[in-house]
Amino acid sequence: MEPNNIEGMNDIIDLMYFRYIYAFIYIKQVSTIQRYYRYYRFKKSFHKLKHKFKISNCLEDIIEVSYMPPTPEYLLLNNGGFHYREGLQNFTECLQLL
Repeated sequence: MEPNNIEGMNDIIDLMYFRYIYAFIYIKQVSTIQRYYRYYRFKKSFHKLKHKFKISNCLEDIIEVSYMPPTPEYLLLNNGGFHYREGLQNFTECLQLL
């Protein structure tokens, strides 16, 4: 083999080696970004779930209040709660059909 041809082969091998290193670094950076993004999504869903459990008792109380009949002591419940009014409306509609 000629010396020029061997040097050309060495250059190609060096170039391939550097490109392999760049590809390896690129893949490592992509996997790091993916790991941080997965952690971000986990953290976000964890906070959402924590909030859901923290507020669940309040939501149950609100739903219970929505079934209350009219109470003049509380301005918000002058006509009754939402579910009470909805049930009363359905009841009166059924009563009128008879």
